[in-house]
Amino acid sequence: MSTIKRYSIYEKSRMPKEGWLQQCFQCGEYTSKLLLFSTAITPRKTKIQEYWVHICGNCEYNISNHILKFIKFNKKCNHYINTKINN
Repeated sequence: MSTIKRYSIYEKSRMPKEGWLQQCFQCGEYTSKLLLFSTAITPRKTKIQEYWVHICGNCEYNISNHILKFIKFNKKCNHYINTKINN
């Protein structure tokens, strides 16, 4: 049986860490919208890590329709995961 660990990625704010409303990781606007950015599974499938990003509708539209904005967003999320979470 595998355990699932969920991580929320958002801009730092005064909101409670476990709250449903956080700042968009791209622009800082308050949003409740989440996007599953990545899932990591250990080789023996004992742990599953999900990385959920808070992203407003406008930024989600921009990264969905502009490849350069998507690449920049992807790099920003991966950098955050590698430096803040998996360190």
